[in-house]
Amino acid sequence: MRGAGCATVLGVSGYLVESYLPGSRASQLDELAGRARLTAEAMALGGTPIRFVRYTYVPEDEVCLLLFEAASVEIVDAVAKQAGISFERIVSVVEAAAGRQAEPTKRSS
Repeated sequence: MRGAGCATVLGVSGYLVESYLPGSRASQLDELAGRARLTAEAMALGGTPIRFVRYTYVPEDEVCLLLFEAASVEIVDAVAKQAGISFERIVSVVEAAAGRQAEPTKRSS
């Protein structure tokens, strides 16, 4: 499932790429994140609004969640594919710092 991201400052939204990474491949986490970061940086240098933020690995579920900020889900999809990252889905996310509420979604036309 691919979501339509929530609009944020400067039209950049947060997206999670959910990738299955069995425990036997968990040692590849840094390499996977490195590919995501380098590919996003290369696309950003070319003018594409994308940034790799971080990853979270959930060993119990064998899932790696890669967080990106981008102008669209299509851009995140392209980065993941170009970086050779297989994934189950890309979903939009809303983040808020502890003790703060997330701001309502605002869509621009």
